[in-house]
Amino acid sequence: MNKVTKGAVATGAGILLLLGGGGTLALWNDAQSEAVGTVTAGQLDLTGAAGNWTVTNTAAGITDQPVADIGAYKVVPGDVLTFTQTIDVVLSGDNIAAKVTMNADAVTDNFDAGSVTVSPVTLSTATATIAGSTLTTSQQDITASATFSFSDAVVNGTTVGNAGSGDTYNFNNVNFVLTQVTA
Repeated sequence: MNKVTKGAVATGAGILLLLGGGGTLALWNDAQSEAVGTVTAGQLDLTGAAGNWTVTNTAAGITDQPVADIGAYKVVPGDVLTFTQTIDVVLSGDNIAAKVTMNADAVTDNFDAGSVTVSPVTLSTATATIAGSTLTTSQQDITASATFSFSDAVVNGTTVGNAGSGDTYNFNNVNFVLTQVTA
């Protein structure tokens, strides 16, 4: 073998040893460290004082009459029961918005579905009504209310004389709910 061939064989063997684990073939790399900070989650919170009930029945000439014990009240067609509560809302976060609704799904009843109507929630402060019940900032001492209107019993779209008499409507779990919405 000549010198060139021997040199080529030796070089090839050296490369094989390097690639085969006999050494390392390093690639360069670099990193930069930067103190970019941390992120903290915002907050969404609703608290409320004890609520109260009133009844209005225009046919009977009653307007916003206080109901001392909703569990003892006997509703009749035409009654509009209003639940009112003072609430505080904490909204903390960039781009946060939340809507206040009534948890009417928590109400269990055996009234016909067509005979009870739950209104959308209304919110107001001492100086203004809050449109759409949507908030984008924390608010204290908001008056929240929703109404439950009881009409004549309706069966298949027709008012039925005494239907619904003696039925119950359970308000034990009635409450306002704060849910984040898109801003």
